[in-house]
Amino acid sequence: MNLKIRSEIDLRKSIDFENGGISSSVLGNSVKYYSKPLYYGGKNILSYVGNGYDNPYVIKSIFEILADSTNYPLVFYCSQGKDRTGCLAFLIRGLMGESLEDIYRDYLFSNFSILGGGLCSDTDLRGYISLVNKMEGADLSEKIFNYLNFIRIFNALATI
Repeated sequence: MNLKIRSEIDLRKSIDFENGGISSSVLGNSVKYYSKPLYYGGKNILSYVGNGYDNPYVIKSIFEILADSTNYPLVFYCSQGKDRTGCLAFLIRGLMGESLEDIYRDYLFSNFSILGGGLCSDTDLRGYISLVNKMEGADLSEKIFNYLNFIRIFNALATI
């Protein structure tokens, strides 16, 4: 089966070769490869800045990729598919207007992974929701939109 993937977004760290040192898509030369490492070490992925990472900036750049329809279909992933991938999935699904109940259920589905590692709790997801809820907006979708817009404006001001 050929899914005709055009782009892949790798959320794994390249600093310590968590990503195996790859710099192009393993799906073939025709697939655009984007290395967008996010830090996840027990901190809120949406706001973490430090140790050479600027997660809000990286998240902004990921949404620029997602906004370009020529990148579709695409895949995104990290090592285990729960923390960084789960955070990005939360933003995308919330922005699309999915209910928090459905987002929670999908997020906790990571516990059925055969990859090992710790079980996924809703602690991280609650942290994402808490941060996003500080934004103005009538619902989750608007709040996520405003979070992403805040990053764009903040980064633009930082370059002046």
